[in-house]
Amino acid sequence: YMHSKGIQLDGLAITSVLHACQSLGLADEAVRYLNMMKESEFLNIQRQTAGWKRPGGRKYFDGPDAVAYLLAVSACARGGAWLKGIELLDEYSRNDSIRVSSVDVLIFTAAIKGCEYEGRWEEAFLV
Repeated sequence: YMHSKGIQLDGLAITSVLHACQSLGLADEAVRYLNMMKESEFLNIQRQTAGWKRPGGRKYFDGPDAVAYLLAVSACARGGAWLKGIELLDEYSRNDSIRVSSVDVLIFTAAIKGCEYEGRWEEAFLV
């Protein structure tokens, strides 16, 4: 919606939307916004939000980070899309440039929770 109104989204704005999707269990929307973060029109955008003034806040957005994947996997878990959550976990695991060990445990836990919510305990053991 914001993009269609000419408001340029930056990484922080999309991450905020992902957080809302995670809180509400909106799996499809979370996947859509995560994919949006990968599109070329959103890459190399400087932060437009107030945080750009803090040290390190002037970095350009270069795609989804570990937190974005965590929020999307968690949204899938809460929204009953456990299989899509596992796919996102696999995608995250293959991308060494964004891996953050402190977030790894949380992402794997979210994927396992998604399996649990859907009664897929066998798949949870494979995560």
